[in-house]
Amino acid sequence: MQNFSLLQTLKSANTILIVCHQRPDGDCLGAGLALYFLAEHINKNIDIVTDSEIPTHYNFMEGISFVNNQKHKRNAQVPSSKIVDSDNTSTGCHSKRYDLCFFIDCADSGRAGKFSDYAKSHLSVNIDHHKSNDYFAKHNIVIPTASSTCEVMYDLMEQDGIFKNASHELHKKIANSLLTGLSTDTGHFMHSSVNAKVMQTVANLTALGGDIHEISNHLYRTKPKEKIALLGYALSNLKFYNDDTIAILSLSLTDFEKFSSSPLSTEGFIDYPLSISSVLVAITITQAEGEVYKISFRSKGTDVSVIASTFGGGGHIRASGCQIKGVYDEVLDRVLSTIRKFI
Repeated sequence: MQNFSLLQTLKSANTILIVCHQRPDGDCLGAGLALYFLAEHINKNIDIVTDSEIPTHYNFMEGISFVNNQKHKRNAQVPSSKIVDSDNTSTGCHSKRYDLCFFIDCADSGRAGKFSDYAKSHLSVNIDHHKSNDYFAKHNIVIPTASSTCEVMYDLMEQDGIFKNASHELHKKIANSLLTGLSTDTGHFMHSSVNAKVMQTVANLTALGGDIHEISNHLYRTKPKEKIALLGYALSNLKFYNDDTIAILSLSLTDFEKFSSSPLSTEGFIDYPLSISSVLVAITITQAEGEVYKISFRSKGTDVSVIASTFGGGGHIRASGCQIKGVYDEVLDRVLSTIRKFI
């Protein structure tokens, strides 16, 4: 990281794209928007995108309306067909529309969905903290020991003196963005990744104008009643295995329809079964579409990134995920048979 200057990299480009991962969370949105505000401050043409809907509980974030509002894209839309590069070779890469592409909190280019081809850009930067990151970009700033990508982004900006030389208004916008991601990716500072450095970063961001109290109110005390009803239903159908050491919470598309909700509403649900004293590993199985299920793993010590990787996923030691195709009963059996090998 010492050999990479975020500010100089931004200054080297004119048109810049920031890509947040599919099913965006507070960490990728917070780090992405902080970067957006910095690039905007130095008068760059900047767009920020994600190949997903934005969960409504992040609507409070300043700048959230900029996400997926591609003002500076050189073509009207990202085509699915191939285009011709300047050397007349056919390629699936659409990166010619931007001079510089950032991937935020993406462990692999696939997490960018329809924007994954931008990784082939002549200047692409991957900023992340997942230990399973496959270093897919031209420049890879991956810090697996960091609590969040927002922590990595703070360090990059601090290293370049951003917080000494910019305006208070910019400081405040960046601080609130980064505090949001720090909070969500650490379980509101309850995960094992929280250490003295993380708390010092929080203190520094608060001194810059960030309001952790207001952020916490938006994140944890403004849930719609439909989400609480869905949570209650999900918990009432919670299943236990292996002498109550494994807990699995499952939701189908029918369930989401019944409660006027969507898979985006399940963020944080997995923390409830993990809070049960006997549970060592908690899992959510949510139907994404047809026979495609999104699996999330959380643990109190078991390395669930190894489990997720057997299904082509990844993440962190105590928090990982993947997708599995199949009918529900088959998916459940595959997940259980795999996880039983590790606990």
